Amino acid sequence: MQALLHRAASAVQAGQTHIALPAGLDALTAAESPDDEALAHAWLAQAHDRQGEPVEAVRHARLALAGQRPLEQGTTVALLSILTRSADRQTALDAATALVDVHRELLRRRPDTPEALRDLSTRSPGSNNSAANSTRP
Repeated sequence: MQALLHRAASAVQAGQTHIALPAGLDALTAAESPDDEALAHAWLAQAHDRQGEPVEAVRHARLALAGQRPLEQGTTVALLSILTRSADRQTALDAATALVDVHRELLRRRPDTPEALRDLSTRSPGSNNSAANSTRP
């Protein structure tokens, strides 16, 4: 299972959606736990987003976040960023609000780091940031 998630993650990060999409679907099919399912949906959301398929990207982002499984902060930010572009205005607004909350929490935890300040200043709802650094939740 971890190999499938790693393959999907690497392909998304490399912008190889032609590899990421089938790898993500394989990971989803082979998921052994709710955490595995959430992460497979997260990679699929990002792959569809990079491929310019917003409807599928939003659908998978919603599924990834719906179970409230623990995801890395970068993955959560990427998924919320996708949801800010949802055609459903309430979903987009809720995601934008959650994204601001995540960035505020980052700043609260690490107020002096350049990364925290950069993230607050450069990541805005609607930006296309696919930041996820791991294959585990």
